[in-house]
Amino acid sequence: MERFNITPNKCSAGFWAKSRFNPINYIVTAGHCHREGASYYLLPWNSTDEHVKYYVGEMFENFLSPVDLDLIVIKGNVTPIANIRNTDSKEYPQLRIKDHIAVSSNGAHLCISGLYSHVKCGYVKALSGIASTLDRKEYIEYLFVVGMSTKGGDSGGPVFSYNHQDRMYTSLNGILLGGFDYDINGDINNAIIQVTPIDFILDYVSIEIMTVT
Repeated sequence: MERFNITPNKCSAGFWAKSRFNPINYIVTAGHCHREGASYYLLPWNSTDEHVKYYVGEMFENFLSPVDLDLIVIKGNVTPIANIRNTDSKEYPQLRIKDHIAVSSNGAHLCISGLYSHVKCGYVKALSGIASTLDRKEYIEYLFVVGMSTKGGDSGGPVFSYNHQDRMYTSLNGILLGGFDYDINGDINNAIIQVTPIDFILDYVSIEIMTVT
């Protein structure tokens, strides 16, 4: 998926989803990226706001608790593809989403694709977690934690695992909620990210959606 700009905030597109019963296309991203009345536009990697040209759509459903999730209905002149951007790589500039799976073990190797961090990887540190919302009034449930550092603007981006037989293909595992760059005794390897699991996303939205592969 391309990254996109949310006025006034920037976040990353998670994945393309479709309604099971209607010909409607959606982009799934993090809920805290949304601002009331905001419009959604594409913003490619390594570009500035002046390069924003393509209207994506508007928010359809937004949640901050117990899941941080934004569902955007595609209305603009944008045709999504079921790929994850990896254009820093000459060999695999586009990673194809083959399926989606729930993460089931600590130590699993997972990666993200974000607007600013691009593609980077780490290992699962915990399978269950909970976080407070930005206003600290409610809680976000059913998270898992990966050892990795990210940057502002990566929120909402896809979290995925590589296919062991063919590294062009990936499995979608969730979307990035956010991260903490813990620096303990000068060691930034303590950084972690929080991930909203794919199975919880698909089960939570009020309409039935499915990932596009």
